[in-house]
Amino acid sequence: MLERMFQFDPLHRTDTAHKANGAMLVLRLALGAIFVFHGGEKIFDPHSNFGVSWADKMWWKDASQTMPETHLLPIVQLLVAWGELVGGVTLLLGALTRIAAAWLIAIQIGAIALVNWSGGFSIRAGGFEYNVALIAMCLTLFIVGPGAWAVDHLFSARPAEAPAPSPTATGLKVG
Repeated sequence: MLERMFQFDPLHRTDTAHKANGAMLVLRLALGAIFVFHGGEKIFDPHSNFGVSWADKMWWKDASQTMPETHLLPIVQLLVAWGELVGGVTLLLGALTRIAAAWLIAIQIGAIALVNWSGGFSIRAGGFEYNVALIAMCLTLFIVGPGAWAVDHLFSARPAEAPAPSPTATGLKVG
């Protein structure tokens, strides 16, 4: 009984390569949407000057107090905002996926170092738990790549890997 629960596979008729490509597509789309949202929020806010000054307004929620000056230079704010937006779009498309993932990892490491470190790990205390999850997802894309269903494969010098034959097609007993 317990053994069957651990062997449950709702896609048991789908070969492993197609499952992996589907998983990478889901990961890219979810992660891309997150970064497009957050980058767009930083760029298109009416008071952010297209990404140059988003940090002051975003991190200071209490309007009754005077707003502190941020420790992020305008050029850093610009690079982060546009890096998130463009990186998110490239992940959605599966274009330059490994480069985008590396860039987004750098942004998240910077966010941890400059913003979230003092809050500790817990997201409830303003910590870096969410950043670590984003880094793990980006690192997965960096290591594995975008999967077969990506624009990257249109410009690749080598063809996308053919799916491995299923064990039943090769005469192996599946059990």
